[in-house]
Amino acid sequence: MKSYDYKPFRSQIERQLGSALAGAEWRFVLAERYPEKYYQAVLSVDEICNEIRKLRRFHAADVNNSTPPKFVTPRPKQRGDIPSPTRQLAISYLLANSAHQEPEVQAFRQEVLGGTLISETEVANWIEEQSNNDGRFTVWIKAPLPEGYHLKFDQGTPQLNQPFTLRTLAGCSLHSDILEYTSPGQAWVRGAAVRYGGVLFRLHQLCEMLSSRYRWQPDQAATFVLTGAIPLISAMDVKFLSANRVQLTIDPALSPREVANTYKQLRFQMIGRRYRPLSEKHIQLALFSASHRERKAKQQWSAWNKKYPRWKYSALSNFMRDCEVAKRRLLGVRDAASGLKLLKGSQGPETGDSRGSS
Repeated sequence: MKSYDYKPFRSQIERQLGSALAGAEWRFVLAERYPEKYYQAVLSVDEICNEIRKLRRFHAADVNNSTPPKFVTPRPKQRGDIPSPTRQLAISYLLANSAHQEPEVQAFRQEVLGGTLISETEVANWIEEQSNNDGRFTVWIKAPLPEGYHLKFDQGTPQLNQPFTLRTLAGCSLHSDILEYTSPGQAWVRGAAVRYGGVLFRLHQLCEMLSSRYRWQPDQAATFVLTGAIPLISAMDVKFLSANRVQLTIDPALSPREVANTYKQLRFQMIGRRYRPLSEKHIQLALFSASHRERKAKQQWSAWNKKYPRWKYSALSNFMRDCEVAKRRLLGVRDAASGLKLLKGSQGPETGDSRGSS
């Protein structure tokens, strides 16, 4: 990924504005990827400054005399562009105002925090202290019930009809609930395993509820509950799925061109600039191999040559090689050095058996 020098960019923006950027404003500029868009000639200095002025008018605050409200930006690796910053900021504030009124949020802040929010720099130490006070984290066991056992409910609480003794963990799965949180200046998410019934378990449950209701990330929800920092909502969320798929969650207010530009960037990252689709032969190879997986390799090879004489293979090794390449290119592969990287059609010519093909 190409890197940019932010220092001259920031100096130029501040000269144009006639005032220094506040810390929250600079974080907003980075979240909007304005430095990259400036160096890529997507936006000019005037256009970027106009967006910052809109932001200041929205806050109705002079950055030289007051501190803008805090907000929590989403993790860049899971988010797309934010093409309409003022709209998204307004939505973020409205959602946060609603979340402030949630009875569970108010109760936690009053009963656990004593009615006083902590600063973002105190979050990590606060969670570590609470973890020590709560005690050892809980390990949950998911186990199948033997024959003869069934559940009954007593005032909504599930109970077994007879005592259940677990003598082995065979066939069981173990997990612990993890409270996710972030610290200022750190790009990665930290986690703390929680104890059932403890303060952090209560916070974890609260964050799960907020994440589901407001589409926040769990670490954003934790920061919001503890500090009041407002989670910034993206106009477009990007999620990479299996089988060479990507999922976009889009604000309908985005223009078709904004959506297309973001998709264009994602497509380039995934398959490169010069993607060449598979030929009909190699699509048939992948399909044939998958539908004849119960047969031995030599039997597949013989059946293929009989069904497709014009694509006949004289060597079994070449047939098996081409089957694997076709399957990998259709489904995509992971590259340990670069994270998600799909097998590209531009990576050399398609393989074949020139000696035996007709």
